[in-house]
Amino acid sequence: TLAQKFANMGEKVDANVQGNYWFGSNVDGGKVAYYVTRTPVYFTPAGWEEFSFGQQWFWPQERPQVTSDVLQTNQTLSESGQSSLTIPVTKDLPYPMTYRVDAQVTDVSNLSVSDSKTFTALPSDKLIGLKGDWVADAGKPFPVDVIVTDPTGKLIKGKSVRLELQEMKYSSVTQVLAGSQREKNQVEYKTVKEVTVRSGSSPKSIKLTPPSSGSYRIRANFAKAKNDLAATDLQIWATGGNSVYWGSRYDNSRLDIKLDKDSYKPGETATALIQSPYAEGELYFSVVRNNTLYRKVVKVKGGAPEIKFKVTPEMVPNAAVEAVVVRQGKPLSQVEPGSVENLVRIGFAPFNTSLDDNYLKVKETLQSKSIEPGAKQTVELALQDSKGKPVKGQFTVMVVNEAILQLSGYQVPDLVETVYAQQDISTRFSDNRPKVVLEKLAMAMTRKGWGYGGGKSSGAASTRIRTEFKPLAYYNGSLVTDANGKAKVTFKLPDNLTTWRVMAVATDGNLHFGNGQATFITTKRLMANPVLPQFARPGDRFKAGISLINNTGQTGDLQINAQLTGAVQFDDGKGPTLNQKTSAKTGTSGYRFPMVANNLDKAKVKFTTKLNGNQDGFEVPLAVKPVDITEQVVESGVTRNQVKIPVNIASNVVADAGGLEISLASTLIPEITAPAKQVLDNEDLPFLEPVASKLAIASNLEILGKQYGQTFAEFNPSQQATEAIKQLQKLQRPDGGFARWPGQKSSDPFVSPYAATALARAKAAGLSVDAGMVSRLQNYLQKILANPGQYDYCKSVVCKSKVRLEALMGLAELGQTRSDFLGYLYEQSSNFDRVTQIKLARYLLQFPQWRSQAQTLVNQFQESIYQTGRSARINLPQSWRWLDSSTTAQAQALRLFIAQNSSAEVRSKLLQGLLELRRDGTWQTSYDNAQALSALVDYSRLQPTPPSFGATVQLAGKKLGSAQFQGYQKPSQSIQVTMDNLPRGRHDLILKKSGAGTLHYLTSYRYRLQGNQAGRFNGLRVNKTIRPANQEKVLRKIGLYALKDPLTVPAGQVFDIGVEVITDHPVDHVVIEDLLPAGLEAVDTSFQTATPYFQAQQDSWQIDYQKIHRDRIVAYADRLEAGVYNLHYLVRSVTPGTYLWPPAQAHLNYAPEEFGRSASSTLVISD
Repeated sequence: TLAQKFANMGEKVDANVQGNYWFGSNVDGGKVAYYVTRTPVYFTPAGWEEFSFGQQWFWPQERPQVTSDVLQTNQTLSESGQSSLTIPVTKDLPYPMTYRVDAQVTDVSNLSVSDSKTFTALPSDKLIGLKGDWVADAGKPFPVDVIVTDPTGKLIKGKSVRLELQEMKYSSVTQVLAGSQREKNQVEYKTVKEVTVRSGSSPKSIKLTPPSSGSYRIRANFAKAKNDLAATDLQIWATGGNSVYWGSRYDNSRLDIKLDKDSYKPGETATALIQSPYAEGELYFSVVRNNTLYRKVVKVKGGAPEIKFKVTPEMVPNAAVEAVVVRQGKPLSQVEPGSVENLVRIGFAPFNTSLDDNYLKVKETLQSKSIEPGAKQTVELALQDSKGKPVKGQFTVMVVNEAILQLSGYQVPDLVETVYAQQDISTRFSDNRPKVVLEKLAMAMTRKGWGYGGGKSSGAASTRIRTEFKPLAYYNGSLVTDANGKAKVTFKLPDNLTTWRVMAVATDGNLHFGNGQATFITTKRLMANPVLPQFARPGDRFKAGISLINNTGQTGDLQINAQLTGAVQFDDGKGPTLNQKTSAKTGTSGYRFPMVANNLDKAKVKFTTKLNGNQDGFEVPLAVKPVDITEQVVESGVTRNQVKIPVNIASNVVADAGGLEISLASTLIPEITAPAKQVLDNEDLPFLEPVASKLAIASNLEILGKQYGQTFAEFNPSQQATEAIKQLQKLQRPDGGFARWPGQKSSDPFVSPYAATALARAKAAGLSVDAGMVSRLQNYLQKILANPGQYDYCKSVVCKSKVRLEALMGLAELGQTRSDFLGYLYEQSSNFDRVTQIKLARYLLQFPQWRSQAQTLVNQFQESIYQTGRSARINLPQSWRWLDSSTTAQAQALRLFIAQNSSAEVRSKLLQGLLELRRDGTWQTSYDNAQALSALVDYSRLQPTPPSFGATVQLAGKKLGSAQFQGYQKPSQSIQVTMDNLPRGRHDLILKKSGAGTLHYLTSYRYRLQGNQAGRFNGLRVNKTIRPANQEKVLRKIGLYALKDPLTVPAGQVFDIGVEVITDHPVDHVVIEDLLPAGLEAVDTSFQTATPYFQAQQDSWQIDYQKIHRDRIVAYADRLEAGVYNLHYLVRSVTPGTYLWPPAQAHLNYAPEEFGRSASSTLVISD
């Protein structure tokens, strides 16, 4: 809080901080950091909003600049959670300024929250206010009201005020800078009238007379003032019969329209002043909304004509005034050359209307303002109209954790503002007169063309363990009131210790709306909260535990019990349990214990506390994230008897990371599992193509699962598909197409049809697909089919033809098989790339009358198929796009020959060629994997007689496992051996098969070497830096070479992490990923609770997208030319411990073999 709202130059303001938790307790002993800044403000005392106060800098003048930083300091909160700071106001304040005081409070868990308060600093304790009509008649006196107030708006009597009426003369001068010339606008003030008045207990009125039409400034200052710090300015426009130069503010033919009020009610009269540059003209004036509501055409003279019109109910809301002034007067032949810059001016001005009668009043009454977690709360609601009369209606009620709402500063929506929202109005004009050149012709012219979940459990000494943590305590979308507008709800609360906000939005069904909100807290006398990192990685050692708030007012023996399950244990030899007795203090205390994450598994942390009969406890999960395996070797294939695969297990591999996984199958499933896993596990980029590819793959798995009776439990394809469809809904634009990435305003005509194919696969798999989304997409595809050239980047015939083909294929997948434009497309086929030719041939095969042309295309590209005795491959030129890769071509060719019912030998060779394109068991990109898997699904439908055979697996003479395959009841089985169970050294892995059928196999050896790993440079170089936030000093730079010494930083500090990507050649579709060490938490500067003072360094503008995850930062650049590019983000050091710091990496999304990564490192966060 601030001691005062206003301060004068040279005064001091006291700021007081009270640190409280959301459950009501004080943050005693915490740290507070103050950051004070200031910004200019136009200040008006309360109650005098119709008056103008303070100096104005009218165009083209510029306001003087002052520094924004005031001071920065740190303090420690008292036992009651309090702190104070004295803020000085500068003695040379040029104009009113808002001082903002940001206070950041950090508690024992090293987590922080911020709040901001402001006060207004003024150059003077006495303020002059002016009010007058903003339009006056030239040569006639007009009234001006004058007041003098204090900052609170209280009138001050007896002050002598001098007023000057000053004519504003605009001109343009030529400025020479560094040898070059540029035009500069300026304004001069000429005093034409001066008068003095003494302030009173009410506004004093004086009269001023403008001698001619034009723009004027009224400057008011105290008569004996030595400077202009207390001056007030008011601008007026005088109308008359002469032309006026209003300045060249715009480079086009825009016309300014000024309205006399900010808001109107129906029935009132509005006055519009049109700033015309012509002495004579014809004025077209109208009020427009969805159509023209008022129209007037009138001859005008002088530079400031006025139009008055009545505001009608039809103008609510979103009406605007429009004016077109056409120059008239002397014929062009009699006008001096160059004297008429434009012959027509066009302008718009919106006006606001009062919506007060559309509001409803909502009253909320809480049964209890403070309650224990898990208890029941009752809320009574009452609804009234704008006059206070009860009305029947319905509520939408939400009870939400206030801590989450504060992150974004969320407030209940104002549905009146939403329903009656102002909308942009625009009109397109075409007029050739502005192009008239009034010059003598020298020659003839020619034409030129965040919560947790769970239930109850019992702890030591019958302590209730809090496990059900939710951000939303209650929701009711439609709560209908009784005839008196009353309703009541009762709900059970989750286990959060916090403040809850009850929000209600109401309507009466007649486009009247209202909202209300109230808060209450869930708290206890003894409260234990988790102090944990957001996640951990195997090998991380950290100090975690509880933050205990003792509000009992008692001390004594505090009993702390803990149990860790899963991948985390105590790091002091105590294993998974802890029992400790200590002396309790009142207030807030932190208790940390050393822990270690041993392996990759789910972990739970449970603590219980007891003090003199008061008790509390919680159980929460702790995610143990995998350490990225930096190396892997994959081998796959088929055999009809046996295969021998050499395996070398190095002695210096990490024993608790990686291992050997063998997939055996009687079908193509192993060929599908690895690429499906690669795509479905990748959640970094919510972009259109990866999302559509994920949907296509999940749908294909669902289809295969039904065909072979396989569940694919490790993938849960149905859930994956549902999530992908949700992401697609977010990307769909109003026109029905899809944006390539979040935030892109236009639909992508190339990838949207691919999304249609993915949605069609989902429908074919029996998955639930939103019919509305599909219908909108169909409409979009029909539009781009008819007009593919609507995009500026697709004007060539070839581009438009490819868009049409993709639209046809997308529509066909959705059930609309059409033959439009097939002749046109076939004529362009020779200009298509190979992949597009294959797609066209496959599409033409659907139509009997086009099969001969399809065969002609097949014959043409068969020349580019390279065949061996084992496989057949499509050869492509080097310059291919990411949607037209070798894998895509091979997959499309296989699907074509399947559709063509070609021989089994040809199909088998094409399949083998497709499988040979894999690297480490997968194809290179999400799109390639999706295309290949679609082809494999089509091929799987051609599988012969069900198999019947057995398979065994041996390593170093030891049997690892076996499998039996009878038909398709269980077509795929896997064997997994962890790294600590693998023999070191070089051995043969032998797979033997006996019986009828073909054994499909995939072996994957994944490992990580001990110690920090060096970086890699495969076309891209990646470096990483860490520096204190808002500082240039670099604490460490991590490049290709791994450093043995860890970096040590203190807890509770903010740092700037920089990722540098270097490329010596242009690259497209660059994905940048930086994994966080578990002790650091990324700072989302968009949160309202973040401290505005800390700002990350500027990113390179070419980086289009950045997203913060709990354990990583992901960014994307559509294209990078050769050069150096930087990504920056802020982190806070929170949990003390020693952590693995994974590398930063970058790769090309559609050519991942081109990549780079920095070395891994070790980070120590000290207490």
